Amino acid sequence: MVATFTTSIGDSLSFSLKLDQFPATIGRDANATIQLVDPWVSRRHCRIEIDGDRLVVKDIGSTYGTFVNHEAVTEAVLLSGDELQVGISLFRVKYQPTRLRVKFENSRSGGSKHPLAVDSTPA
Repeated sequence: MVATFTTSIGDSLSFSLKLDQFPATIGRDANATIQLVDPWVSRRHCRIEIDGDRLVVKDIGSTYGTFVNHEAVTEAVLLSGDELQVGISLFRVKYQPTRLRVKFENSRSGGSKHPLAVDSTPA
């Protein structure tokens, strides 16, 4: 899964970060996946994980909290289009859930269907 976190600085400048390795961490720590230099952000602020075909954010003991769509959360599913706030940074989260698709083929003997291939592509 690839997730894009987009944030804006002022009215005219924005930038996007693409994440494809999970779990990912957000914090002030130099080893964080997304490092934010912000006094309102803890060294290890929150973690982004995959749960099935969804992204989940977990606050990992931050001092000032993690917010999804302006609500304080300790853990929350992130839907594509949600806003994640960490410190003063506000990110718009976008991703395409991956769904498992099974293609079937008619058998030659009796007309019953058997799995032909499994395709794990974005839905």
